[in-house]
Amino acid sequence: MNKKRFFLMLGLSVLFVVSGFLPFLGTGLRESRKYVPVFYDAVFIAVIVFFGFGVWVCLKTILSNKPAVSISEKGICDNVSFGMIEWEDVAGFRKVRVQKQDYILILLENPEKYIEKFNFFKQKWLILNLKQYGTPVMIHTGNLKIDQEELLNIVRKEWTEYKRNKRE
Repeated sequence: MNKKRFFLMLGLSVLFVVSGFLPFLGTGLRESRKYVPVFYDAVFIAVIVFFGFGVWVCLKTILSNKPAVSISEKGICDNVSFGMIEWEDVAGFRKVRVQKQDYILILLENPEKYIEKFNFFKQKWLILNLKQYGTPVMIHTGNLKIDQEELLNIVRKEWTEYKRNKRE
């Protein structure tokens, strides 16, 4: 995994969290403006919570020794977001570009089997992916140390190998 981007995101997230706290630290920022305090306080708290979560995600990713994606005879494991997807559940692969970001889509025979493993909020997100892209599983390849095309070739080769061994 390319951790340089995560260090950049970590730095920016910390900057926003600190910026969110400034009005509460008696810096005079709150008193200098004429505003509805509750509204702005809610905005500052939202900034702190959102980017605080970003700090947590970045630290978790940076400190993790697991590879972002691993491939085995059992299947493909997306350690960043989805977990293990067994080869027997895979129906195919596609690549897609969404807002200048590259993804590999893993098409599933039974997507609901995987969606139901997650909490309510993640399920809603995965259902949106399923409706829009035909699968809940999207591996973002922009942060990987391997090229998208190369990873797609490896995944297809391993999946084909699995199907061939299953027939024998």
